[in-house]
Amino acid sequence: MLGLYDSGLGGLTILNELQKLLPNIEICYLADTKNCPLGEKTNQEILEITKNGVEFLFKNGCNLVVLACNTATVIAIRELQNNWLPLYYPDKKILGIVRPVPELLVEKMLQTNINLLLLATPATVNSGFYKQELKDFNYQNVTEFSCPGLAVAIESQNSDLIAQTIAEVFKNNPNNYAKFDIILLACTHYPLATNIIKTIFIENGGSPEVKIFDQTKLIAGKLLEYLKNHPEVTLNNGKTKIIVTKNKLDFESKIALIFPKLVVESMLQI
Repeated sequence: MLGLYDSGLGGLTILNELQKLLPNIEICYLADTKNCPLGEKTNQEILEITKNGVEFLFKNGCNLVVLACNTATVIAIRELQNNWLPLYYPDKKILGIVRPVPELLVEKMLQTNINLLLLATPATVNSGFYKQELKDFNYQNVTEFSCPGLAVAIESQNSDLIAQTIAEVFKNNPNNYAKFDIILLACTHYPLATNIIKTIFIENGGSPEVKIFDQTKLIAGKLLEYLKNHPEVTLNNGKTKIIVTKNKLDFESKIALIFPKLVVESMLQI
């Protein structure tokens, strides 16, 4: 079984795309709503929370877990892959979602001198992980904006609060917005607010031609590619189930509203 871990709605953007490419694979999605927002906790808290979530998925039958969360990836992936996994679960695998981003920029032959605006949680920005990954692929012109409160605003599905939070981010980061060629949405929640982000970006002098880059289709495609290249990773056929750690009914209603075509066999709260 394939496991997906996130603190809430964000990872569903990836699950939604995965179902299109891998409709028959059994998936367990852990929405750790009790610990949302993950991106505004300390690094040690994020590591422990992520490890506990991954371990839960392993113990419930998942052989491969994807951290469908940028914050969990940048803070926890190396420690989990390099130290924790070999010691406790050597027969299982964990994947993050950051490395495919610069890989795709290269695949699309985008010039390394383009100006990138990266929007992410405070923990993701503070880690420097994304900036280093992009630098490794020679993308040097990267501006990062920390977006406190945005994941929570998106979880609330209150469009006024989302717009207010995004506007505050831009207000607190005066810049020559016209120079940016691409906006990287480095949080899986943020694609759910793409239109609002673009509107406020333009209001602050950004170009209407800016390309907004989110990871959802990319991650799904890269996972399919990974499975083809790693036949030793066997996944069962089956349905999708979702497990939440808090507010199941609220989470269920939001899924119905945002992802009406998502096929979920069961949902439970632990």
